[in-house]
Amino acid sequence: MVFELPVISGAADGTEIDLVKNYETGFLLESNKEEELSERMKWCIENQNKAKEMGMNSFEFITTNYSLEKMISNIKSCIIQTIN
Repeated sequence: MVFELPVISGAADGTEIDLVKNYETGFLLESNKEEELSERMKWCIENQNKAKEMGMNSFEFITTNYSLEKMISNIKSCIIQTIN
């Protein structure tokens, strides 16, 4: 995402559901099969303008929502809520 490329992800630990939006920031594979992966890669090659746009969307999403500053702020808020 930080490399401004569309993400192609299969099922992992669940975070992919929050991070990858189909045809917006990349692709979530439904089957984790080689055929589906190759289809998505082929799509990116054949639709380079849209793939570039998806990559830019990925970068914007990750830098806006998961910056170091935002993560530190969220951790501080959790600690403060726990103390109070």
